[in-house]
Amino acid sequence: LSGPPQLALFLLQSPNFPEPYPQEMELHWNISVPNGFKVKLYFSYFDLEPSYLCEYDFIKVEAEGEVLALFCGREASDTEAVPAQQVITSPKNSLSVLFSSDFSNEERYLGFIAHYSAVDVDECSNRMDEDLLCDHFCHNYIGGYYCSCRYGYLLHSDNRTCRG
Repeated sequence: LSGPPQLALFLLQSPNFPEPYPQEMELHWNISVPNGFKVKLYFSYFDLEPSYLCEYDFIKVEAEGEVLALFCGREASDTEAVPAQQVITSPKNSLSVLFSSDFSNEERYLGFIAHYSAVDVDECSNRMDEDLLCDHFCHNYIGGYYCSCRYGYLLHSDNRTCRG
């Protein structure tokens, strides 16, 4: 069989799932994938204690020192702060996920299931004209890219610049 390599899909879930998650807990996941890839994260099940501004139980997704998402609430009741069908993509090759629960849950909230995978970065098409990777031609492949030159030019030792 030929074609692009299949990348694995990984799973994160709240403690005790599908039973209710414990109170007063913090869990951190630091997710990283190889250079040339980004992390794609989405939730397939979400049931946390709802609260104004997600101040009680929540999931926080961060990358490069910025909060990419803050989620809480119950997907079944369609509250505003649930992930729904949202897919979160890291700006580079890593992100962190924080799950936090407070000291009291009046109901039995079951937690969450999240999935993540590595997705290829198309270095060649994600550039502005003033920030070109290659002088002449850029060729993307899974996990990286390479440059080539027009006929009559040679690729310089920096592997980006073409010399006539």
